[in-house]
Amino acid sequence: MKKQNNGFSLIELLVVVAIIAIVATIALSRLSGVQTKSADALNMANLSRIGPALEAYMVANDRKLNRLDLVVTGKASGTVNTYSTSTAELLILTNSTLNVGIAGPLYYSVTQYGLTFPPLLTQYHLTQSDVDALKSLGLTYLMRYNNGSRFNQGDDGEWPTGSSTDPDTCLSLSTSISNGLAVPCVNPITVSGSGGSIAPYGALVYQACGQDVRFSLSQQILINGTPCTNTSTDVVMPQLKSNGGILLAFGIGQYASVIGSTRSGLDSAPVCPAVKSDTYRRYFLLIRLATESGTTKAEYAGVMDSSGQTMKQLRLASK
Repeated sequence: MKKQNNGFSLIELLVVVAIIAIVATIALSRLSGVQTKSADALNMANLSRIGPALEAYMVANDRKLNRLDLVVTGKASGTVNTYSTSTAELLILTNSTLNVGIAGPLYYSVTQYGLTFPPLLTQYHLTQSDVDALKSLGLTYLMRYNNGSRFNQGDDGEWPTGSSTDPDTCLSLSTSISNGLAVPCVNPITVSGSGGSIAPYGALVYQACGQDVRFSLSQQILINGTPCTNTSTDVVMPQLKSNGGILLAFGIGQYASVIGSTRSGLDSAPVCPAVKSDTYRRYFLLIRLATESGTTKAEYAGVMDSSGQTMKQLRLASK
């Protein structure tokens, strides 16, 4: 009798391998979707708790929001009361050999319909009146990058190893807030997306903080219903400061006074899970700086994540 062969043929094995590969691909894609949704949910949860914690801290500690992160690489003074859309300094150094940048919408300009829209963060050089207003909030020092010889807790919550591949930030040196210091602020003249999904990114941040700032793709901007005569940053920002206020953006890092406080505040600096680990992942505290009748005032305005989105924007996007 002929011996029966109970083994699999090559074709059968290939079919089985193909089926396993298809099932694995489906499983991984679903897992990736679950991870993305989980990160988005955690991001929204962080945003929802940071605001009340900051407000409670200010009440309990006489509004001392000190030692926030200065998300620019330099501390040099410049011409007071001027703006710059240059992004060359919007980086955070981890050490002497590696730069950790910030998320794309904060850093990159967008070109659509033949128009170039600036990034979300621009730089503003403080006046002495601005400095005095910020000091009224207890903000006298900002944390800036170091030269690689010292480290502080980074964006994954661990102490950096000193390796050039470690993405942790090193905002461990303090600099006093002074006349002419360049600080980051939110530019309303910026957009995100492409094609039919373009959104007025900067204007939405201002709207989420209770300001009537509207922006069209023709670069027509209205502040409290009044159109600006020109849409360049140097024209819009001064008008905005005297009509509602500009939004300064400071990172809530590990050295911030609100972190680890026994009087309200936050136990640790939250990390935004919705952005890549090689970027700055802390949340931003927004401070409204406005000049009314010759008097400059500063006040807490809101919180945005490290990709430049507020809770209101995220809720609208999730619908």
